[in-house]
Amino acid sequence: MIDVQQLRATTMAAVRTAEAERTARLEAEDRATRAESERLRREAEIKAERILSQVPERCALEAKAGRSFAIIMSLSSQDDYTRDYSSGGRNDSFDHNWLKGGAKLVYENLIAAGVPTKFEYWHDGVGYQSGFNLLVTW
Repeated sequence: MIDVQQLRATTMAAVRTAEAERTARLEAEDRATRAESERLRREAEIKAERILSQVPERCALEAKAGRSFAIIMSLSSQDDYTRDYSSGGRNDSFDHNWLKGGAKLVYENLIAAGVPTKFEYWHDGVGYQSGFNLLVTW
């Protein structure tokens, strides 16, 4: 015959063990997610610092060459922005709200410093490759 008290005790112990394991797994996943977010944040900061440090020299070189703009960075759709296709629009239009990572930090720093910026669409002429550049203008 089944001992109901023993069955309850065994079942409750199994439930507590499963809950503890689930909690531990969720905490480990949360720690891993936070660590990955921190790694990506730091990576973006390093990228932005590297690019921003080159802005004065790039602007000076382009000004010497008689241009009124400098390409600060070419934007990668994988790393630098996520395009919102739900809003429609033309392929050659760009919204700064799509920026992410280091590109977002570069843009925000330029805007905060009062540097005029512009997004430039480019393509190879036959439609195989295209993208956007972040420019500063004067």
